[in-house]
Amino acid sequence: MTPHFFEAEINSFGYFTFLLPVSAALGIDSDKILEISVDYGAALDGDQLTANAWAREQNGVIKGFIYTVHIAPGENEQERIVEALNNCEAFLSNLSQFAAMLDWQQ
Repeated sequence: MTPHFFEAEINSFGYFTFLLPVSAALGIDSDKILEISVDYGAALDGDQLTANAWAREQNGVIKGFIYTVHIAPGENEQERIVEALNNCEAFLSNLSQFAAMLDWQQ
């Protein structure tokens, strides 16, 4: 059966990554470096951007969802997303738990 692509809704999202040393960023005694990846796009209401942050150990295979933030659309969106994540206690807490899980699995 051939899929009917004319019925598909296509969405466009932005994406970026950055590296984060666990010890410096989270104050955890670890030599791990995390790769944070963020996909972002217009929220359903159209008034904000939704950004989903994911993490994995640099060059690792296990990737986990960490947190979602919302920002107003505008200039320097990627920098403002990073700033929003950096100022979010829930993001930092979830990221710490993810780093601890990686240490536990070794």
